[in-house]
Amino acid sequence: MYASMSSTDEKILRVDQVIQVILPNTEMIPYQDQISWVKAGRCIARAGEAGKRSRWYEHVLKRLQELSYGNQEVNIQSVEVLCQIHPEGSEFILKRIMGHLAPDNNDYAIWTSLQQMNDSDAKQQLRHVIVEHIKDYSLSDRISLAKALALIGDDRLGRFVSLPHLSNHDRLLRIGMYPVTNFEYAKFIKETSYPPPSHWGSREYPAEKANHPVTHISQQDAIEYCKWLTENSQFPTRLPSEEEWMHAANAGNRELKFPWESPRIGGVFLNFRGIIGGTTPVGIYFEGESPLGVLDMMGNVWEWTADKRKGKAVLKGGAWDTSREELEEGIGAARMERAERRENNIGFRILQEYTREVD
Repeated sequence: MYASMSSTDEKILRVDQVIQVILPNTEMIPYQDQISWVKAGRCIARAGEAGKRSRWYEHVLKRLQELSYGNQEVNIQSVEVLCQIHPEGSEFILKRIMGHLAPDNNDYAIWTSLQQMNDSDAKQQLRHVIVEHIKDYSLSDRISLAKALALIGDDRLGRFVSLPHLSNHDRLLRIGMYPVTNFEYAKFIKETSYPPPSHWGSREYPAEKANHPVTHISQQDAIEYCKWLTENSQFPTRLPSEEEWMHAANAGNRELKFPWESPRIGGVFLNFRGIIGGTTPVGIYFEGESPLGVLDMMGNVWEWTADKRKGKAVLKGGAWDTSREELEEGIGAARMERAERRENNIGFRILQEYTREVD
């Protein structure tokens, strides 16, 4: 309706008229029917710029913010509507997610609300805002924002980065931008009935860790996942060799010690030394991005490769609990383990072969 109107002034007037019907009490009694405020918020969200310029805008925004605390249906709907009111509504939800509006930087109510959101448009808008702005915040805030993505659906997952110098006319290679996550591995478990990682209760991972690297994975588990993905994606999928992994980390620049340009190693680049206390969501250490745009190449989890030395499989990259001393060698650091080893700091990344048409 609003889109068909010719002028902004006409849209603003119509928004005011519609909200006047929804909220007939012009004195704005605080305990007016809560659902009416949600309806008014939807009206403002769908009207775009005209809604923001409505005389009701500030009143509705404030009431929805108040209503967004709690776990009842109207509270969850208030969160959904706020996600669609850009920018003030979305920014309010971001602040709640990061704990900036609650004592001790904790806001327990928001996580339940995010997990119970049903409005696909609201989820998509919130995803867009988070992905657009996550780089702008501190590491602790990035972790909180990525946790929100885990609960509403992280559409960054499943991305690949081309390895141009290892490709030729007949064979092109691409590597996972991130290690394989719990969410991705769970699809494999569900479709094949393959045994889940030992620490998953009832064959499921915690919802807020959907975008964490899957762990407690043996080399054979990783190989079986690759076989399944080959069958389901039509792209030959396997573990990268050590050489391919190294190339993803340094783009062929043998003088590059770390995936990042700095000669230093530190918590701004990677999750290591037990600083965080466990794995983190993938794709939040932007400062540690490789020259090709691959993330989490160091830290978070050791990654299985296809190579072996002296009968043991080669792991690369270090993990969330790896010491600084062990990683001082940079991307050259490697760990040799029995292929059947499963630990809380071991995961994997995949490599695919593809044709030029899908590049």
